[in-house]
Amino acid sequence: MKNFLHLMLIVFVVLSCRETAFKKVPDSRVVGARLEIAKHLTEEIMGGMSGGNFYKLTTAEASPRMVDKFTKRVQKQSYKQISSLFGEYHSHEFQELWKPKDGSFSEIYRFKGQFASGAPVEIRTVLDRKGKLIGFFIKPW
Repeated sequence: MKNFLHLMLIVFVVLSCRETAFKKVPDSRVVGARLEIAKHLTEEIMGGMSGGNFYKLTTAEASPRMVDKFTKRVQKQSYKQISSLFGEYHSHEFQELWKPKDGSFSEIYRFKGQFASGAPVEIRTVLDRKGKLIGFFIKPW
């Protein structure tokens, strides 16, 4: 668990450097089918966690590492922390897509989350080349 949290922190720090390492994709170039994958995964994960459950990822929709590490326990602990900061989750709305400038392939879908507190919250869903989930983060907008 501790190693997973350290990995998440490292990935978060790397992804937070988008001003230099990432570029925003114009809305006209966002592929609808891939956006739907990101929306679906975001809704399943957040909806499951907010309902007191969890969403069991499969290797058809997520990397093996995400399937192994994003367990019921991790999701329940995460949602406990999220809800203590922002209140209960209500919904999310797509805002923008970012990709690495270096040509490597990942897609960072940024959603504005609606939570009971009304605070601006980002839900970040990261997909790989195959459209599989490789990262999922919640942070203040």
